[in-house]
Amino acid sequence: MSHTSQIIGQIDPNKTIEIVGAGISGLLLGYHLKKAGYPVRIYEKSNRVGGKIQTSTSSFGLQEHAANAIYTDDNIWALIEDLNLNYILPTPKLKKKVFLAKAIKSPRPRLHELFSILLNLFKKVPRKKDQSVYDFFLPLLGHNLSKNLIGAAFIGIYACDVKELHFDSVFKEGEKNKTYFHFFQSLRKIRKEQRKPRVSLSFRNGMQEFINVLESKLKDEIVLNSNFIVNKDSNCIICTNASEASTLLADQFSGLSQLLRKIEYKSVNSSTIFTKEEVNGLQNSFGVLFPPNDQRKTLGILHNSEIFTNRVSERDHHSYTIISKPTQFEELAHEYKSLAINFNLNNVLQKKTVEWDKGLPIYDHGRFKTVQELSLQIKNKNGIALFGNYMGGISIREMNNMALSFVSSLNTSQKH
Repeated sequence: MSHTSQIIGQIDPNKTIEIVGAGISGLLLGYHLKKAGYPVRIYEKSNRVGGKIQTSTSSFGLQEHAANAIYTDDNIWALIEDLNLNYILPTPKLKKKVFLAKAIKSPRPRLHELFSILLNLFKKVPRKKDQSVYDFFLPLLGHNLSKNLIGAAFIGIYACDVKELHFDSVFKEGEKNKTYFHFFQSLRKIRKEQRKPRVSLSFRNGMQEFINVLESKLKDEIVLNSNFIVNKDSNCIICTNASEASTLLADQFSGLSQLLRKIEYKSVNSSTIFTKEEVNGLQNSFGVLFPPNDQRKTLGILHNSEIFTNRVSERDHHSYTIISKPTQFEELAHEYKSLAINFNLNNVLQKKTVEWDKGLPIYDHGRFKTVQELSLQIKNKNGIALFGNYMGGISIREMNNMALSFVSSLNTSQKH
């Protein structure tokens, strides 16, 4: 695994491992360390665990504050089984939609675009170290498909324009391929190596159920309302966002602190609404993603009650989550009216907006270089390690894999 997509730093596995932050990264790491027999202590500054992941319940249904599902791989399936969690799968055969040419559509390349893609499959892939996802796909797909289809797909994950989204941060195996044909072959091989299907799943009581079970497994190790201070004798892994990690390290490790300050974040709002009106064009779909646009506030709309039918209390109600740039709710209503989207936000049963100032780390080339510099600078500083979704894996699946890889490396070092 690349040093840009793992926990970096060194701790002493023979001493209690202090984990700072009980968000999803801290909980996953704590769980896997404890399961492997390492003594852990998890310090959380707030009065609850889970970080951004939280589920609220109202008379109308469930409202997710952040992630609404987990995208699986074999390690996630193993974790779900180990935690003895009952999961739910999304409604089958839902469509994926994109807002194109002022309309909600199922994205399909035109015939001439398909012909062009087939001809371009055997082109050599671009190899610039600082290239964006847009730069990589441009010779294969052309401007329109790279900006609109690829752009919409990745803004739904990273909230980041594909023209600034760093390719090597997203596709760890990209540099090993000679042509686009080889690139897609390598992606297919990775999928085939998985024994179980890759799907999205959630839980009857929402993502909070996942957090609650992890918390119950670690209840004796978690310290809430903690004011943890990093010192020279610490043996800790900091599992916070980069900004908080910078503050924690400022007194004792100023060089690391300054580097962490360079990592930038996107601010995002997550607004969940309940309504009796269904949005035209979003029937039988996951929702709609919007290609990058500096003027537009909306990044995507999830049709929650279509994805997981238990998200609403009444059968004729609908639940949507709007992921947007920071904005007033009224501005979204005006935006949809100007885009001719039938979404009357002024006539909803209930709405709840969660504002995340440090929503998602920006996965640009700057972040990639900063993490490389952090990796070099932290190498000789025993007793300090860093972990979080800014390290090179933004999803729960990737963070779970990073935690497992770290525990495996500790086991290996112990044997030697």
